[in-house]
Amino acid sequence: MALLTKSTFLKGHQCHKYIYLDKYYKKEKDPLTEEQRIKFEGGHLVGAMAQQLFNGGLDVSAISRSRDVLVQETKKLIEQGHTILYEATFEYNNVLVMADIILKEGDKWKIYEIKSSQKISDTNRIDAALQYYVMKGSGLPIKEFHLSCLNYPRAEVIEMKMEDVPTDLFQFENVTTFCEEQLITTEEKIKALKTTLALPSIPNIATGEHCNYPYTCEFKGFCNKSQEEINEGLFS
Repeated sequence: MALLTKSTFLKGHQCHKYIYLDKYYKKEKDPLTEEQRIKFEGGHLVGAMAQQLFNGGLDVSAISRSRDVLVQETKKLIEQGHTILYEATFEYNNVLVMADIILKEGDKWKIYEIKSSQKISDTNRIDAALQYYVMKGSGLPIKEFHLSCLNYPRAEVIEMKMEDVPTDLFQFENVTTFCEEQLITTEEKIKALKTTLALPSIPNIATGEHCNYPYTCEFKGFCNKSQEEINEGLFS
């Protein structure tokens, strides 16, 4: 059975054809644009700044590149009494997630998902609901789940020096109730995506507005070319 991740889940939420192509036709991806590369690098920088503000944690992702090892190490570190972890890794129902920051408070954990935009979107909340589902399912006692976004323009943040990161860099939204309410819906979405990945051929989904929202699909070139070929066959 195919393993789902946060990234593939969001791609599938946008378009079932997207997740299928991402799984079986990666070589057909459009080349990474300079704008996409800069955005990707900026996200890593903002994540590092968040770790600095939640100082004293251990980066689980630095331990290994194996998902199985990361899941086991996360469990081990929690059992050993660590109270702040970065990129803590959990797997449940064949879905893998990595939490940006988890912080123990009492006998439960606060989760912080860091975004490098100035606004929290519905897609961010769906992302949080998936992580909550997996972490709760794996046995982690969760007190709160927070989404964070920037208080400053992204361009200004990228120019900041690490030693000058302001304490009010982020604003937070508690989405715990939303995540709890979405547990059944999230499980249904996971089941539907697994069904899609088990199909014998590419789902027949035409291009449209969903190709650009909430993210620009990485297979637009492939799908547009395929659509042209279909149209030629229909009208020739």
